[in-house]
Amino acid sequence: MKGCQRVLVRLATFDEVVQAKRIDPSAVQVFVNRQLGRSVKACRAFKPGECVCTYGGRLIEETPDSDDERDRFLLEIGENLWIDGTPRSRRAFDVDGHVGPMINDAHGEIRAPNGPNLRFSRGRLRVGKELKIVVFLKALRRIEEGEELFVSYGPHFWD
Repeated sequence: MKGCQRVLVRLATFDEVVQAKRIDPSAVQVFVNRQLGRSVKACRAFKPGECVCTYGGRLIEETPDSDDERDRFLLEIGENLWIDGTPRSRRAFDVDGHVGPMINDAHGEIRAPNGPNLRFSRGRLRVGKELKIVVFLKALRRIEEGEELFVSYGPHFWD
């Protein structure tokens, strides 16, 4: 086999996703939950399978090996491929427009009463001639206006 070429992987920006009309940024709102800190709620109802928002940040193409606070915002999207959704500051209410990193785990220290209402969904978005990765959070069931949003971080997150 001849030498393998490394494929350039890029994340779609928040603006690119909005311009493609894949999400409506006014449909969700970040707020402060007294028990959980930053949280996200729906500003309108969503149908099952509908794209609610996106998870974004800095793309990391190697397995992170640190145990610092930023690990709470790492989302694995492929082999040796992660999104670091760490907010730029403790006061930030999004990550370059993406509110996905602010959505709490349904199975965390304070459990969501009805379990997760969102799921992660990796997709692609054509931007010009380039195909970029985008991670959507999609409704698992009907979500009512004003309902707080929760996703499952996976079975090993709290280990």
